[in-house]
Amino acid sequence: MNNFNSKEQHEIEIRTPKQEEMEDVWEAEWGAWSILAPVPGQKEALFSDYAIFPDGFLTAFVDGKAAGNCYTSRLNYDLDNPIRTWEEVADNGRGTNHTPDGETLYVLALGVSSKYQGMKLGQQLIAAQQEQCRKFNCKRLVLGCRVPDYHKHSQMSIDEYILLKDENGRYIDRELRFYSRCGLKFLKPLPEYMSGDNADPDSLNYGVLSVWENPDYVAVEK
Repeated sequence: MNNFNSKEQHEIEIRTPKQEEMEDVWEAEWGAWSILAPVPGQKEALFSDYAIFPDGFLTAFVDGKAAGNCYTSRLNYDLDNPIRTWEEVADNGRGTNHTPDGETLYVLALGVSSKYQGMKLGQQLIAAQQEQCRKFNCKRLVLGCRVPDYHKHSQMSIDEYILLKDENGRYIDRELRFYSRCGLKFLKPLPEYMSGDNADPDSLNYGVLSVWENPDYVAVEK
């Protein structure tokens, strides 16, 4: 149950947090993911990613309180040969694969504390990362989208499922629906993208390779 009145007027700010705000940022992260089984080293991973690439670490603040996070790495990412698992691409959230001149801005995680659901903070965080993509002149924003409603439709193949829409043309899966509203396109399923300690039974461990192409990208000779 939400205990935050999203209909009231609130000051919302999307930005890189300051070092002294990181404990507050961690509380927001835990508020977003505490419904899942805790992953060993989750807090340390969050702080590691912030330290490695603070410009790619964005937090939504509501009335000065951290409410949600979206953090990224820059990678030279091959869409034709995607990295197999989230653990591998993100180093389990630590962001150690960050390449300072990487052409892809890869979303390692997006989460909004349950207290602040319904304020469209997730959309604002993705929009802010798209602006970072433009700022860094990256070719694209990429992520492995969960499909948490797939377990309800497991009688069909994942390839069929990620095309499934309702009579209004909206994706059946809530995560696909959300990211499609953010302008991302879905290229192909990633089997066992969420596995091991990061297993996602609702998604049957699948991710979906999801891409937003930067319309303002300018090729740079190297």
